[in-house]
Amino acid sequence: FKIIYDKVCEANFITLSIGIIDLVSNLPFGEIKHLMKANGAEKPLVLNKTLQLIENSVKKISAKFEILLKTLKKIAPKAKIVVVPYVKPLLFFENVIEDYFNAYIEKNDLSIFDYAFRMFDNMQRQIAANLNINYINTYDYKYFNKNINFLFENAFSFFPTEKGYKKVAMDLYTK
Repeated sequence: FKIIYDKVCEANFITLSIGIIDLVSNLPFGEIKHLMKANGAEKPLVLNKTLQLIENSVKKISAKFEILLKTLKKIAPKAKIVVVPYVKPLLFFENVIEDYFNAYIEKNDLSIFDYAFRMFDNMQRQIAANLNINYINTYDYKYFNKNINFLFENAFSFFPTEKGYKKVAMDLYTK
């Protein structure tokens, strides 16, 4: 990995986003399953515990992300570092996912999936601000949702197509 290290050290511009796997692999699926089975007075308690576990997962990722950014600043002091958010995955199934989880939560204005995604995004934004690193929001939800067939390969795509990444790049360039 010396070649990669050397290239990073020489870089004058670095964009960075935490991968979606970091979020998904840290979600408390066991507690979410428990929430879906809970009823009555138990449901609000399980919901609060689930939200707390999501927040704890984001904090754990946050510490590692902060170390990564500090290291990047140290080894590439001339580079302009920009943190960019991740494009929300599985947009084709967003309504299905929301309906599935919300069917088990009495407060239908809360989406566990959306909550976790926003916590993840806000954490990146906050760390960038704390370290005096630029954060540029390149995720245009309305545009991606409107052009979903054009910007994602298929319904199961976690990642945008080349055209989707070009949209992100254009937003990065213009902002």
